[in-house]
Amino acid sequence: MNIIQEVAQNFKEQGNEYFKEKKYREALGFYTQGVDAQPTDTVLQEALLCNRAACNLELGKSFCSSSLCQPFPHVVRFNEENFGSVLRDCSTALAINSQSSKALYRAATALIALDRAEEALEYCDRCLSFDKNNRSVQAVRQQAENAQAARHKKEEERLQNAQRENKTRRLLSSALQVRVTPIVDIANTIANVSTLFRNVISSWFSGRRVLASRTSTRRIRRMGR
Repeated sequence: MNIIQEVAQNFKEQGNEYFKEKKYREALGFYTQGVDAQPTDTVLQEALLCNRAACNLELGKSFCSSSLCQPFPHVVRFNEENFGSVLRDCSTALAINSQSSKALYRAATALIALDRAEEALEYCDRCLSFDKNNRSVQAVRQQAENAQAARHKKEEERLQNAQRENKTRRLLSSALQVRVTPIVDIANTIANVSTLFRNVISSWFSGRRVLASRTSTRRIRRMGR
């Protein structure tokens, strides 16, 4: 083992100690130093990447379960960064070893956390194709199926609610049209009656004025005689 391999292996072992103590941030730092040492041993490279992915997975999950996760958008972004790092490290590990069960398992777990259940199922099936008795992957696959079913149910409920709202709006629109039509008819009738009444009154006053004028003329003639 050359010096680079020894240094990277030492970082890995230190990271393992911190990981056992659930000091994930410190463990992540040691695994990163091991990766940065660029060891040529592919088994060691894969282990460092998968272990660093495990740290980011734990850090992401710990923030997701925290009550601080929802009110603060920067915490949510931090979760996404953690899970994104998991996917990047797992992708690199799979490029080294396409049958890395740990990389597939951790990638699937991160995908579920990112609400990408369909992709998680693909990773699980890929792993189970050569490691069919892997209980951890089987459990994650069940979680992915449940998440997928829950999302489909939520989407169906959303569509049903939208349909109910549209139906309610149509019924209200029809009801308003039915109510408005009689009101318009009544208003027109009142307007017509009002016009007729004004015409009658106007005719009556005109007749009275004509009669008054004739009477006045007669009086004047009589006085002239």
